[in-house]
Amino acid sequence: MIMVEHNQTALLAHPLVTSLLQFKWANFGRYVYYTNLAIYCLYLTFLTVYIMYTTAPYMYTNVTNVTADFCENVSHHESNEVTQPLIAFVSKYIVMVLALVNLVREVLQLRSAKWSYFSPENVMELIAYLGSILLVMDFSKCQEYKGIRTSWQWQLGAVAVFLAWMNLLLFIRKFPRFGIYIVMFTDILLTFLTFLPVFFLFVVAFSLAFFMLMQNMYAFRRPEFSLLKTSMMMIGEFDFDSVFYGMGTYDPSDSEEEVHKKTLYYSGVSYALFVVFLVLMAILVTNLLVGLAVDDIKAVQEQAVLKRLAMQVELALDVEKIVPQFIRRRFVVKCRTIRPNENRHHSSIFRCLMSESELSSEAIVKALNPELDEMEQLQENQEKMIEQIDMLKKKMKGTTHRLEKMLVSLCKAQRVDYAEDDVAGDKKKFKHVGTSTNEL
Repeated sequence: MIMVEHNQTALLAHPLVTSLLQFKWANFGRYVYYTNLAIYCLYLTFLTVYIMYTTAPYMYTNVTNVTADFCENVSHHESNEVTQPLIAFVSKYIVMVLALVNLVREVLQLRSAKWSYFSPENVMELIAYLGSILLVMDFSKCQEYKGIRTSWQWQLGAVAVFLAWMNLLLFIRKFPRFGIYIVMFTDILLTFLTFLPVFFLFVVAFSLAFFMLMQNMYAFRRPEFSLLKTSMMMIGEFDFDSVFYGMGTYDPSDSEEEVHKKTLYYSGVSYALFVVFLVLMAILVTNLLVGLAVDDIKAVQEQAVLKRLAMQVELALDVEKIVPQFIRRRFVVKCRTIRPNENRHHSSIFRCLMSESELSSEAIVKALNPELDEMEQLQENQEKMIEQIDMLKKKMKGTTHRLEKMLVSLCKAQRVDYAEDDVAGDKKKFKHVGTSTNEL
């Protein structure tokens, strides 16, 4: 971790470090990681199946606060209609078992990591597991057989399934080949959160102004609704026709209240404010966010090797801490033979899943003979110089051709007699100049 903390990319990419990392990963790291990933994907699959085949509580009635007693009333009046699908019934118990298994794993991780365990990723996992358990848990016999969830269970389940899917992204962040893209997303998110206070001030300023000018309309009737509508206008949902051309959409059958909701009372100030919003928010601020995101992606790509190796090192060390010491002792070796071309016959998918990175013979030769890098650099510079000379030759040929045409045109315009031998002689001169340039 010292190399990671001090951004020593060259040391992390050294074949000796890469070989040690591959050794730790191949022995027990990959088995622990892919086992945890498989269990989590299985848990997430059955949780998704459960919510897809379970009816929301508000579908039985328009009452928002559905309690456990409501299940008894529904089963009494609609006993033939309210049934729980078999797939939801089976998924419920699978989700509960897998969530408990993951909770036990989190407790063991907390025991080994102590206070460093409390990261956003682990907190999201805990909330997702606890929320999914409370979602599928039955608090009455009616819930067990009918599958009706209470209002608080359904809302908690919505939060749990959202966090569960988002946590899968963070889980894949340590994946050998695709983790760098998740790192890009998290870096852009952190940049946006840094810019959020400035962005929020812009939104509040325009939302309050729109609320004062157009609170008779449904979208701006309350300050919080105006704040949400202004934020939606940032992504292009202006709804310009219904807001500013509402007076042209009157219907003779409209009541006085409906006409009042469509009327734009202060059109002059509203138009001017909308134009300012269009320039500042929809153009300037949006392009600023895009520019910040592009800069972050460029910076992440430049540090892609370091971040990928850092995630590999962190994952390998975390797994090594979990494995008991008597098991780790069995994998201690004094000497290891490296065969760089050993896995060439394996498919690319196999290498992607079962290996962090390949230790090539070229990397070993370059590490053992660092002076070769200077020779390669000189050779690369020489090739670039040759390319530049070729470009100059092409430019000189084009310039020579244009000068010949200009010379002929000038002689014709001045009615000066010229011989083709003179032009040929000029061509020879030009060719001679081009040959001398090539020799240089």
